[in-house]
Amino acid sequence: MVACCLVVGALFFDLKLKFGQAFKVAILADVVFIVPMLIKIFWFMVIQQDYTLQDLQMFIFAFITKIFFDLNIVADNSKVILTIIFSTVTGFISGFIPAFNASRLDPVEAIRSK
Repeated sequence: MVACCLVVGALFFDLKLKFGQAFKVAILADVVFIVPMLIKIFWFMVIQQDYTLQDLQMFIFAFITKIFFDLNIVADNSKVILTIIFSTVTGFISGFIPAFNASRLDPVEAIRSK
């Protein structure tokens, strides 16, 4: 499914992307997301067997920042709410403007001009 979306997206930008290439990218993306989960499972089953829900939720991000930046992560409720509001507004605007512009086009002309 992801490979099909990549191929369709490439068509919009006139890129020559074969399905096999898109499939390889999709598989690589799956591996990138599976490896941290496998690390998390190994860590909490073998190394740290006494853990809380917050340990599970913050493991990868906290682990990476502690190794590379030596930072302590503190989540403030107001910052979390502000982040959710900002991302919602950004997503709404970035989706609404193209949809609004597309709704004003004549469908026949839009298809003809690609």
